[in-house]
Amino acid sequence: MKGSFDLDSLDKAGLETYLEACSLCLARAYARTGDAACISRYIGKSDAFCEAITNFAIAYAEQTESDYRALKEAVKSCRIKAKKGL
Repeated sequence: MKGSFDLDSLDKAGLETYLEACSLCLARAYARTGDAACISRYIGKSDAFCEAITNFAIAYAEQTESDYRALKEAVKSCRIKAKKGL
């Protein structure tokens, strides 16, 4: 179904939420098609998509490693309890 928003009335958080919802809808629509040619046309011929996915993967890995270090430190300092060997 189609809808619309008055984008001028959105604050920063509202615009971010709107963009996230639009991105998810678009991604799901293309994922459902399973049409490689359609997806390829959308991505285009530049390296922008590949670079974006690569940058995301690197940032995600760095954040995961940082989170794990923080978790280990929190367990070591007894700020949180953890069971090992599960």
